[in-house]
Amino acid sequence: MRQIAGTDWSALRLAQVGKQFEGLSGQLHNAVEAIDLDIRRGDFYCLLGPSGCGKSTILNLVAGFEKPSTGTIEIVGPGAAWRAPIEAPGTDRSMIFQDASAALFPWLNVE
Repeated sequence: MRQIAGTDWSALRLAQVGKQFEGLSGQLHNAVEAIDLDIRRGDFYCLLGPSGCGKSTILNLVAGFEKPSTGTIEIVGPGAAWRAPIEAPGTDRSMIFQDASAALFPWLNVE
């Protein structure tokens, strides 16, 4: 059964998630490979690692800014009663950029 994710969710699930990017020469490069992760509601996680290890790629995948090359990302309801795949940006999640000035459109105002 599929429902729209709302306040009644129990976990964010990444199953065998991978992301490849094409280099300038046409070669594929793995940015993320075979990530399995369940983040239960109320848990606090932190992604740590050196530059280029895939932290931002994972966050972009969860936010729906990028689509995974392999695997699935979904919000899961209580007892896995329902699942809502993350396939695009949505109002059910948000992301705060480290450098907000680089993420905003400086030519636009609040209106």
